[in-house]
Amino acid sequence: MNWNDVFRDIQKWMAASNEVMRTYPLTSSEYWRWLVGSLGHLEQKYNSHPLVVNLCIALFDYQDRNYKAMESEGMSKLRLDYYKGKNGDDLFWFFETFLPKQWVIGFYVLNVIKYVVRHEGKNGVEDLGKAKTYVERLVEFEKGEADEKKS
Repeated sequence: MNWNDVFRDIQKWMAASNEVMRTYPLTSSEYWRWLVGSLGHLEQKYNSHPLVVNLCIALFDYQDRNYKAMESEGMSKLRLDYYKGKNGDDLFWFFETFLPKQWVIGFYVLNVIKYVVRHEGKNGVEDLGKAKTYVERLVEFEKGEADEKKS
């Protein structure tokens, strides 16, 4: 793998992200559609190499933190219903539908680790319950993937 190409493409992605935000702000559903699609394309370009996948997750998380900061300041205009499926499904549905499989699994696993590691110093049993939720979602996601392969 030519890592110079990878990092050059990430720089291009960042420049493109800034361009897209000139038309569609970070708080818009249009920006998030672009973000998910463009990161998925970048991940596929490098054959889902684990490091590239993690870099894409880091870019997504960075923008998500920026969005949350804006939201906490009352600047959000993102429609929460955008993240619901046709049947009113939740954010998990959004991730499982639009993100590559490796990202979904990484999202669930990293949240399990986060909540287990921090539970003693932060929210105690509440965080263990959150970790359990992510384990349960991962199990359901993997079952669904296995069922699709059988069909």
